[in-house]
Amino acid sequence: MSNSAWANRTIPRPTKGVRLVKENYNLRDIAKLCHRAFLEDAWQVRAFSKAFPPTRAGLRALFDFVDENFEYVEDRGYTPRGKEVPVQAVQSPSAMWHTTRQGDCKSFTVFIAATVHNMGLPVILRLVGYGSKYEKHIYPVALLNGQEIPLDVVYKKQQNGPFGSEKLPMDKIQDIVEKAGLYKVGKMAPQVTEADLEAALDNINAVADSIPNYVDAYDGDITSMSAGEFDTWQLGRALDANGQSMRALPADAQQKVARHIANNRQAAFRPVKVAVPVPAGTEVSGVKDVLDKIADAIKKALKKFVNVFHKEDTKKIAPFFLYLFLTPAQLAKARPQVRKRHAKQSAILDNMVRKGLGSRSQILASMATNFKKQYGVTPQVVLATAINRRKKMGAVGAEAAAEGGAGGTAEAQLALKAIDTLDKNKEKIVEAVRKVWNILKAIFKKKDKADEAAEADSNAANASDLSLLENTEGGAADTGADTSTDTDTDTNEASGAGSNMLLPLGIGLAALYFISK
Repeated sequence: MSNSAWANRTIPRPTKGVRLVKENYNLRDIAKLCHRAFLEDAWQVRAFSKAFPPTRAGLRALFDFVDENFEYVEDRGYTPRGKEVPVQAVQSPSAMWHTTRQGDCKSFTVFIAATVHNMGLPVILRLVGYGSKYEKHIYPVALLNGQEIPLDVVYKKQQNGPFGSEKLPMDKIQDIVEKAGLYKVGKMAPQVTEADLEAALDNINAVADSIPNYVDAYDGDITSMSAGEFDTWQLGRALDANGQSMRALPADAQQKVARHIANNRQAAFRPVKVAVPVPAGTEVSGVKDVLDKIADAIKKALKKFVNVFHKEDTKKIAPFFLYLFLTPAQLAKARPQVRKRHAKQSAILDNMVRKGLGSRSQILASMATNFKKQYGVTPQVVLATAINRRKKMGAVGAEAAAEGGAGGTAEAQLALKAIDTLDKNKEKIVEAVRKVWNILKAIFKKKDKADEAAEADSNAANASDLSLLENTEGGAADTGADTSTDTDTDTNEASGAGSNMLLPLGIGLAALYFISK
């Protein structure tokens, strides 16, 4: 394979972009940028450099490669702010190879120095001036066994200077000030090593291990159920909450259940595909296996979380979402704060659906079942009781019966006890919601502490407050200012069925795409 073909194969393509480094610069700034650029972007030619052994012959081959493949062209001007001005630009090796194949001494220097650096040889940058008190030229010098080997390809192109030589004499070096701008061409993502990926895998496995294993218990893995099987599972739990069982159902009811299972064989949960692109700056060899393991770890964490969410966590967070169980008639008569919080809670639930935790009906069914098991009464009865808690208990019981409860004063008393329990545990309920989000964020993306605090505040402000439901029968007017926040509970949601999340790392990994079909 020719060195040109090897370069095409191994040097990554740059992302678009020109970044202004400094408007009023001097030659010392140029030297500093060249030095910083070849060190920062050396990873771009790491694989490419393997074509050149760290010998004099290897340096000669690199010198000839640059001479043959790049044209010397002085910087003529980029166009910041739409106006063409004379500027100096330093190209990354990737940008120079894939986009221009030309440049002046600065970009030649960065390409050569970065490659020599990856060959394992020390390299210095030499800034010189000829017949002038100003510096006007820069080139790299490799150190091989303590011997300086100049690699001035521009000298070769302009005056046929031989490999390993430099133009003499050199005059006194001084700074020179220019107007216009100093730019770096070819922005790239940060370098990611295999060690970084292994650390990511350990991080995600730790998250997966921290989630209780409800996959192998409590009726098995619900993510493997068909829609009919999941509905039947929900029905069984609801019956159990009422002290009944599937076996006690009449024969015709059991036949209906069997037909429902047979007619709904599609998967209860949309299959989630996890695609982890190779991060920019990572050598492909040896990385794919780690990326596959990362994808498997995310799937494992999500499967465990979906199980614990439906089997346990909806019991804890259902009180937060109580407003979603209001009937349309109750909601129409409710205060503006209630309707606003209802809308916020609905948006949070939609985010859960997008994250693959099930459909709205599945999640609400789990909440209702677990709420009944926890408090001994349905969410609808608690809401009806809160609306009518200052009325006579008989009226409360009638309201409860009308809303689908068992009816009667005893159930109303139980609802009042549940309301009292919820009032005493408001902070625990909001904390439970926060815990759910923290687990999701740990699996999918990283947020800073300020984001987490803002999100927690938003959740707290939008929790179901049963005191807001009192005396709203007949449509009560708003009695005070709305103190809830407009802050969205979760942002950066992708359109469609999936979400675009980032791995919980600070290493600039490429996005994970969770695509549900």
